[in-house]
Amino acid sequence: MTVYERLRRKPATFRSLAGMTIKEFERLYEQTASDLESYEERRLRRPDRKRDSGGGASYSLDGRNRLLMALIWLRVYPIYEVLGFIFDLHKSNVCRNLKPILEVLSKHLEIEWPDKAERARKKMNEFMQEFPEVAAIVDATEQPTYRPQGRDEQPQYYSGKKKRHTIKTQIVVLPDGTIADFSATVQGSQHDKALYDTSGVADRLDEDEAMMGDSGYQGIQHQHRAVLPDKKPRGGELTDDQKIRNHQISQARIVVENTIAQVKSFRVLADRYRHPRDSHNRAFGIVAGLVNQRIERRPLRVVPA
Repeated sequence: MTVYERLRRKPATFRSLAGMTIKEFERLYEQTASDLESYEERRLRRPDRKRDSGGGASYSLDGRNRLLMALIWLRVYPIYEVLGFIFDLHKSNVCRNLKPILEVLSKHLEIEWPDKAERARKKMNEFMQEFPEVAAIVDATEQPTYRPQGRDEQPQYYSGKKKRHTIKTQIVVLPDGTIADFSATVQGSQHDKALYDTSGVADRLDEDEAMMGDSGYQGIQHQHRAVLPDKKPRGGELTDDQKIRNHQISQARIVVENTIAQVKSFRVLADRYRHPRDSHNRAFGIVAGLVNQRIERRPLRVVPA
């Protein structure tokens, strides 16, 4: 009996390990099965392949179990030895099985900036009454990483905020929590505003739209419309009106924190990232796509009847 067959008998355990229900898993498998077959055909027919098509060892796991293994890796982030023990594979074969699944998921779950009609549909004015001009909310999330070996690299990845070496990714969500964009993975020392400037997300807003952010994004209001909290003046105090407005902003932008919490429920983006840092952004994109599907099924914000 395969791992998939055993877990089907325990729906609660299946959901805990895979991050989705059995029904949702089956839907994802149906959506990606043909892409995985196409990937295998291209791999077997590549010009530099030394064996004839059909030669060499075949996968011992079927498509469902390989997809399940990839989801467990994203959700639980076990080391390859543990994952190999669960699926009865050597750790080197775990990597060989994961690679095509992750590549297919990366393309299938690709995040695209929504058009203006879609952005307007997801504004959910019931929760943004004070800021109707806000089209999206920006924030950055950090994740621990291993300490670089080079002395020149170590300060670049050291985060003064987290007091450890980290990698950082910017995330932009719509007012309903859907992920509309995420940046390249950068060193933890990079400032949020600098990351925002290099991400190019400012160019995606129309003139009548505003971006909401926290105090780390001071300065973006000089590039386009923005809703940011007021900073306490040096040697002074905020007025009562400013305090009320800051509280309203905090309440409105909590949705981006909720989405980041959904992202970090996949331990591959929460625990110390053990793999090469240049692979992190692909993992982030896959999880972002899975989180968007989850939010579509179970909205973070429900409009009162």
